[in-house]
Amino acid sequence: CETCSLLVCRDCTKASRKCHTVKEISTLAKTYQMEITEALEDAKEIVTKLTGAINENNRMIEHEEISNRNASFAINQAFEKLQQTLEERKKTLLSELEAISLS
Repeated sequence: CETCSLLVCRDCTKASRKCHTVKEISTLAKTYQMEITEALEDAKEIVTKLTGAINENNRMIEHEEISNRNASFAINQAFEKLQQTLEERKKTLLSELEAISLS
C-alpha cells in the first residue's frame, strides 16, 4: 500500500476498499533502488568535493604555519641583533664614562 507505506494495510485487505494506491513490491523495490543509487552517487560527489576542500585547507594551514615560523625566526634574529647592538653601545658608553671619571 503506497498510501500507508505498508506491505499490506488493513484497508487494502478489504476487497471493497479502493481508496488506497497499491503497487507491486517488485516495482517499488526497483524505484527505491534507483533513488538510493542516485542519492549514493550524489553523496559520493559531495564527499569528493569536501575531501578536496579539506586537503586544500590543510595545505593552506601548513603554509601559514611555515610562514609564522619564518616570521618568528626573523623577529627573534632582529631582536637578538638589537640586543647585541645595545649591549655594545652600553659597554662603549660605560668605558667613556670611566675614562672621563679617571681623568
